Amino acid sequence: MSNPSPQGPEQKPGQKEKNTQPPAGSFVTFLKEHTWESISYFIIFCGLIFTWFYPNAGGFVVGLIFGSYFAPQIRARATLFKEFIDQEGIFRSFVLIAAGIALLIVGFGLCVGTAAGAILRSLVPNEPKE
Repeated sequence: MSNPSPQGPEQKPGQKEKNTQPPAGSFVTFLKEHTWESISYFIIFCGLIFTWFYPNAGGFVVGLIFGSYFAPQIRARATLFKEFIDQEGIFRSFVLIAAGIALLIVGFGLCVGTAAGAILRSLVPNEPKE
C-alpha cells in the first residue's frame, strides 16, 4: 500500500490536478481592483436594458457613461468644429448639421446624456493615479 503524501493523494501520470482555488485573474479579483470601471459597466448594462423599454431614459444613461469616458475627445472635436465647417464648405456643413439635428431628435436621451456626461467629467477634477 502506498503512503499518502502530505500534499494529497498520488496522481497517475498524465492526470491533471484539481484546482480548488479560483484563478488569479478571476472575476471577483477584477471587480475589487477596478471598482469604478465595474460600476460603469453595470450602469451601462442597465442603460442598454432600459433602452428596450424606455428609449430616452436608457439612452440618457448610456450617453452619460459615454460622455464621461470620452469627455476630452468630445471637447477637442467641439473646439475644432468651426474650422471643420469652414474647410468643408457650406453645402456639406448644412448636410452635417441636418444629420446632427436628426440624431438629436431620434436619440434625444443619448445626445443629452452624452453632453451631460462630458460636462460633468469636465467639472470633476481628475483623481491622482497611484
